[in-house]
Amino acid sequence: MNRILGGAVLLLVAMLLAGGSLRPEAPAAPPPGDLRSAPAPEGTPPPAGQGGTAQEPPPSVIAVGMPAPDFELQDVTGRTVRLSDYRGKVVFLNFWATWCPPCREEMPEIQRLVDKGVPDLVVLGVNTSDPATPAEVKAFMERNGFTWRVPYDAGSRVARIYRVVYLPTSYFIGPDGIVWAKYIGPMSLPVMESYVERARQGG
Repeated sequence: MNRILGGAVLLLVAMLLAGGSLRPEAPAAPPPGDLRSAPAPEGTPPPAGQGGTAQEPPPSVIAVGMPAPDFELQDVTGRTVRLSDYRGKVVFLNFWATWCPPCREEMPEIQRLVDKGVPDLVVLGVNTSDPATPAEVKAFMERNGFTWRVPYDAGSRVARIYRVVYLPTSYFIGPDGIVWAKYIGPMSLPVMESYVERARQGG
């Protein structure tokens, strides 16, 4: 028995000296800022009051029916943006980054919504977890003809408050300041419009 035990110990020591490990391999590192691109394309819009896609992570403290946390950031032109300044309007709050392919896929659809000139709608594209500087993000917007306002979330502070895991992630906030829908992944114009209307009507 002692010989067997001694042999097992020697084998274990040999494995460790050879660089072996009893632990599983660590997962691959996520993109910059620990945020990930949305894992799947847009699906069927969820039932009223739920928001999100099938790939949405577990519910967080920022839930449908709760007040949207206020924040203050500088946009890419250096002007101050406060969420509370838009009380009384529907706010489409979209978290994105220039490195995120699903974000870039979605942006022409956001521009189509902006081009409609809906008077009670504000689009805020919060740039987060992005190695690009504010000047580079501004140039990206101009180069692609995108015209909505872009607050720059240095250090992903606001993204953390909103429990953003995947990009793009969008919140639809009603005139009352309440979150009425959340969606993860790129959207088409009709889906955006359906969520805007839901926020306008208060769910």
